[in-house]
Amino acid sequence: MQKLLSIIIPTYNMENYLPRALDSVCTATNLEQVEILVVNDGSTDHSLAIAQDYRERFPRSLRVIDKENGNYGSCINAALKVATGRYVKILDADDYYDTSALDGLVELLRTATEDYLVTGFVMRREDESVFKTHAVPPEETGKTLAADDASFANKPTLWWMHALTVKRELFIEHHYRQTEGISYTDTEFALFVIFHAKTCKFTGLCLYNYTVGRAGQTVSPEKMARDYQVFHARTQKFADFYASFPKGFCENRLWVLRRAIEDSSRSYLSSVFLILPYDSRNLTAFRAIAETLRTCPNGYDVYTNLYDLRAEFVITGKLGGKVRLGSRLAWLLFRFCKKHRWI
Repeated sequence: MQKLLSIIIPTYNMENYLPRALDSVCTATNLEQVEILVVNDGSTDHSLAIAQDYRERFPRSLRVIDKENGNYGSCINAALKVATGRYVKILDADDYYDTSALDGLVELLRTATEDYLVTGFVMRREDESVFKTHAVPPEETGKTLAADDASFANKPTLWWMHALTVKRELFIEHHYRQTEGISYTDTEFALFVIFHAKTCKFTGLCLYNYTVGRAGQTVSPEKMARDYQVFHARTQKFADFYASFPKGFCENRLWVLRRAIEDSSRSYLSSVFLILPYDSRNLTAFRAIAETLRTCPNGYDVYTNLYDLRAEFVITGKLGGKVRLGSRLAWLLFRFCKKHRWI
């Protein structure tokens, strides 16, 4: 019998967190309907041994894929090749599920036909205290929509990977392959779903617990400083994708892509203006991204937003990174300083 859900757990040196992630899944009431794919990405700690121990304990539900290090996207690709569930969801090894919500999701999947389902998630500090909750608004719970009609403007994080459970057939139909060899490709996964799905459903479940602030995390300042060129390449890729759409394309989908471009730009600008020593070449690279958007059919608004962001980070950098201004105020101050040749 086909499983209802394949859960992909990419793992690299996560020995301190992997047991928590696995326990949150393996204690589900309807575990027989779940396939767990732990992908060990060349870990040098005890992650593989931990995964193999759980495989011995749950042989009918858990499989281990052991591979050379290829980064996040390679783990997703390796798991999708062998996944058998009707739906697919990702769980990062340093995060965990609410087990009762997982039971609820599996029950929904018994009759689900939508291309993707949206569940809420909670951002938690490393001590598991709540940082922020991202939930589906009550008035939208239970709604099934055509994907073109799915608006995320009032729930601007619920298109993230953490919120999505996706029909596996969608990846097969469109020959999906995630970029390998770099970090930060979970946004690529989410955008693929948003732009290829035909139907979706918003649920009242709050499933995913997303750990923030962990030392060594890919979004830590130290890691971001090392990977600023990855942020640039990713942002340019999103801008090129945005520029490929004609005037009048579905506004709800374009909204998500604009948000992804601005979030990625914010990561890039944070790296080059607040973490790294100033280098004019980084500003030139950013201008190239902005120009891609200025000249495309739907791009002028996001183009101006990026320059507001740039102004915010330039001014913040000049103030030693200690004072944060709103984008519009920073832009006015930036123009004033440029006029008087102070920056």
